[in-house]
Amino acid sequence: MTRMKDKSNYSIQNLQDSIREVMEGEFTPKQIHEVIVDTVKDNMRYYRACYNDSVRLLALLKVNTDSNESSNERDYWDGKLNGKEFKDALEKYGFEYTPPTDSTKFKLDSPELHKPLTHQEMIDAGYEMTGEGIWWPKDNEDED
Repeated sequence: MTRMKDKSNYSIQNLQDSIREVMEGEFTPKQIHEVIVDTVKDNMRYYRACYNDSVRLLALLKVNTDSNESSNERDYWDGKLNGKEFKDALEKYGFEYTPPTDSTKFKLDSPELHKPLTHQEMIDAGYEMTGEGIWWPKDNEDED
């Protein structure tokens, strides 16, 4: 690597000097390598944190300056919308409304779940048992 003498490359010169000093000192190549890698990782974490904070701030600024729309993203995610505004927000953010299920029609403790069918009842219902002992719907193509 060539030595740079231009004042605008002050940081590069400092890096070159630092590398020369540690190589002339009592440090092993492995120690030097670990310090360089750790420093790069620390910088990466720092700039990632800065980026994440910037993204969050930008999102907040976009929501708070969005005065032209009747329903903004914050109201949507806070559950403050209802009626047509709610439906419009769902469509805007790419969702579809799914109504709640009637808990009286579907119960996990239904007696039907605990009533096992006999071997013959499973065959009569159109199932066949695999070699692993699992009941599987019979293929209609097999009967042709």
